[in-house]
Amino acid sequence: MPPPHLRLTGGEGRPPVYDRAKDFLGSWGNDRAWLEWRVPVAQPGEYDVILTLGSTLANNEFTLHLGDETLRGTVPNTGGWETFHALKLGPVKLPAGEITIALKPAKVSGALMNLRALTLVPNAGKR
Repeated sequence: MPPPHLRLTGGEGRPPVYDRAKDFLGSWGNDRAWLEWRVPVAQPGEYDVILTLGSTLANNEFTLHLGDETLRGTVPNTGGWETFHALKLGPVKLPAGEITIALKPAKVSGALMNLRALTLVPNAGKR
């Protein structure tokens, strides 16, 4: 069972699977399944977005929707499905209050990624 704030959703087929023992979402072979979170933003401002991910494949693409903002990214080969690296995206401007974050596959060959974390880091001085 994934963390309660995370909804696994999407079209046909199976969504990514949460591995509680290893604390990541994996087996993301369905390119029509996405992840969705409802996240409180305490302070409005500019944030860097960091995905902590693992993959043995390179060049899979995704979109990350954060409220009204959309970022695009390419998954790097990290050297192993359980070899996690930080991928910095952004910055994005976010309002205070609750927003929806959705991570959606765009172009996938094989599995998209194993995802350990999505982190929002405030940009100092850019509020």
